[in-house]
Amino acid sequence: MIHIALLLSLAPSGVAKPATDVAPPQPVAEERWDTLAETLTAPAMAQDEEEPDRTWQGSVTLGATTTRGNTDIQSVSLNADAMKEREGDRFTYGFAYNFSEQDGRINQRRINGSAKYDYFLTEKSYALVSANALRDDAPAVVPPTVPTASLSLRATGGVGYGRKLAEGDEFKLDAEAGVVYYHEDFRRLPGAVRSTLPDEYVAARLAYDAAYTPDKGEKDSIEQRTEIYPSLEDGDDVYIAADTRFKTTLTESMFGQIQWILNWDHTPAAGNKQADHLFILTVGWKF
Repeated sequence: MIHIALLLSLAPSGVAKPATDVAPPQPVAEERWDTLAETLTAPAMAQDEEEPDRTWQGSVTLGATTTRGNTDIQSVSLNADAMKEREGDRFTYGFAYNFSEQDGRINQRRINGSAKYDYFLTEKSYALVSANALRDDAPAVVPPTVPTASLSLRATGGVGYGRKLAEGDEFKLDAEAGVVYYHEDFRRLPGAVRSTLPDEYVAARLAYDAAYTPDKGEKDSIEQRTEIYPSLEDGDDVYIAADTRFKTTLTESMFGQIQWILNWDHTPAAGNKQADHLFILTVGWKF
């Protein structure tokens, strides 16, 4: 009897209760998936943040006039500029077309194209390669008072060095210097008794690009681009091209513009003046 009582006292009195202090299982798999997703999407997010660095910026302007009556005049002007600046380099392109006709006679048909590549050596200095070409057609009919020759083609190409002298919200200024090959070709006008021979030489290139935008460009702005080409072979050969633009904002992407283009040649074609001025009133869109 004593043995039976001892065994009964050692036997379990009931079913054991489950432990209440055990921690629930952690969602390890879910955390790993979140980490993997962040790792895979990080490059794409970084690319999106860098996307503005690859965006083209520029503008397109258009102007036209028509006169009917005692004198019939038609004129068209088209201008396009584009720039793409990245962390280590910059591309700049320009195109201009100007056409004028009076009483069925073409007074001007000018096409100008330019391209420039800048490779940044430091944050503010850069090496550059530039090219520019101007095509200017002569009038179809020549009165006795017009010049005996007209510029047909002016082209330049070369290398140089540039530096950002100012880069603020209101004022920007770049200065450049280099060496180019300079070429001019002339066309003898109908009825002329003599022509001007082509001219080509090695020239220096001195240029600056300035922009003043008060109030951070919210309303008006002034821009000027000037290039000076003094010959390194003949001191009399000097050519200057200046492009000045006054802009006023019309809408978020639309603006009005007055443009003044100056071409000054110290040794122009026979019978031509040294300075050639072109004033253009246009409406433009920026992108």
